[in-house]
Amino acid sequence: MDVIIALLLSFVFAYACAGVLKKHPVPFYIAFALVGAVYISGVLGSTAPAAELALLPFLRRASLAFCLFSVVMFVGVLPESSALRHRLAPVRGQLSLLATILIIVHVLGYAANYLATVLAGTASPWVLCGILTGVVVAVLLAILAATSITPVRKAMEAASWKKLQKLAYPFYVLMYAHLLFMLVPSSMLGGNSAMNLVVYTVVFVAYVILRLMKASKDKRGE
Repeated sequence: MDVIIALLLSFVFAYACAGVLKKHPVPFYIAFALVGAVYISGVLGSTAPAAELALLPFLRRASLAFCLFSVVMFVGVLPESSALRHRLAPVRGQLSLLATILIIVHVLGYAANYLATVLAGTASPWVLCGILTGVVVAVLLAILAATSITPVRKAMEAASWKKLQKLAYPFYVLMYAHLLFMLVPSSMLGGNSAMNLVVYTVVFVAYVILRLMKASKDKRGE
């Protein structure tokens, strides 16, 4: 249920705020960073524990970050003539940077705990695979985020920038793989983790199908 809510929030936010986000992205970056900083600081835990618990899946567990990235990826497979594509395509970079801020919150929320389990030798194979894919995801994300910043993008040659942005495909695949490795153990017990894993999988598979269909269509057009 958490991921379904995150999907709806991500789409509504992207669609409703596209115009102002394009013109004035910095206030959004600051707002997201402040929310993340407050959450990671633990202030909510002592002053508003109910709010901290409610935000847990969206911030610390990165469901909102995955869904924002999903919006960015799905925009790329929409038809060129789509009104939705025309509205959201201009803010793909801004949405990616907002999702990156949420990923930083996710990393800060879990890095210390998982590092301790690795150093203690108590991490399961699932967790080890999740950590390894997470590290690769972080490296790819750093490259993609840096080149999504408008001044950096403008300073690069168009062909080089476009080629570099193709890293988004392995990034998205590995992001899903990271979620898979981290959620499978708990999803075996059923409950919310199992449902979230199903939703993540449906979203990812739907994207892959649409991406392949668009690639096939583009190839035929050539």
